[in-house]
Amino acid sequence: MNSPVHAALLGQAYQLGYATTDLDRALDIFGKQYGIRDFMVVKKGPALPIDGGGELVMDGALAWAGPTMIEIVQPISGNVELFADWLPKDRFALRFHHIAVPVRTDADWQTVRREAEESGKRIVFSVSQPNSRAMYVDTADDLGHYLEYLYVEGDISKSWLSYIPQNIPGYELTF
Repeated sequence: MNSPVHAALLGQAYQLGYATTDLDRALDIFGKQYGIRDFMVVKKGPALPIDGGGELVMDGALAWAGPTMIEIVQPISGNVELFADWLPKDRFALRFHHIAVPVRTDADWQTVRREAEESGKRIVFSVSQPNSRAMYVDTADDLGHYLEYLYVEGDISKSWLSYIPQNIPGYELTF
């Protein structure tokens, strides 16, 4: 029997990730329909180097809604399959894509990676930045979406995550 992915981590999910064919239209939907209007938006950002080769260019937006981060990704060029394969080619779409789970230590990162591999789950995408790492594990057959694991080195409250706008006035974000 395959070993499971670390169950305790799943309960710490903090982000809902969406893929879209049109970031501006997706932002309009989140603002008008769900009251999430204040996003940190990056359009045509720098190419993100993918572990093992290749790169991804995307438009993206991040917002906090209380303790939950909303991420919206529009794939632009490069190795876009992770997001583009969820989207139709001929019309607008905004689709749920993943939940993200924090990984607190390097040792936990190594454990999660090993457990994902031992469980038979495919790691479909990983990226390593100077102070952070992320990987997407294919859980679509089981859960209907990917799991993203994110490890940020050092004090997470002083990382790039703290610069993402909060959409619930007075909500104190704790990590």
